[in-house]
Amino acid sequence: MRKVLFDHCFPAPLRHKFGRRIQITTAEEAGLEELVNSDLEKAAYDLGYYALLTIDKGFAKPGHIKEFHIPVVLLRSISKEDEPEQERLAVLIPGVERELLAGMDPGVYVRDNYEGMLLSSGSFDESEELRKELKEKEDSSRCRARQA
Repeated sequence: MRKVLFDHCFPAPLRHKFGRRIQITTAEEAGLEELVNSDLEKAAYDLGYYALLTIDKGFAKPGHIKEFHIPVVLLRSISKEDEPEQERLAVLIPGVERELLAGMDPGVYVRDNYEGMLLSSGSFDESEELRKELKEKEDSSRCRARQA
């Protein structure tokens, strides 16, 4: 069983999307509601958590945390639809669960739902580059479609 901590901002109802092999605790339930970013990550490590899940982009900024003790998984979602964020994030959970169970090294992992496409990268900046490439391809194909 993998013990995983949800950051303060992570939607707690998503805990029900994980299977029995992942034990979810929120920062508040763990008594860590006062801690943020590197302090929260270190406390999670000290308390025996395997990983920290967050939607806080601050974790993935280069140099924000000098040393990671556990995997920190940042989930991001963007959709043009008026779909609630929690539902957009939910589609990322099965892949994240597989990665957690397979084993992850300490560090930051960005898992992104960009208009239904699942992207994986090692930092927020890399994720932005992937999104930029996709947007440029979309814009280019729209332009070609209009010209035809």
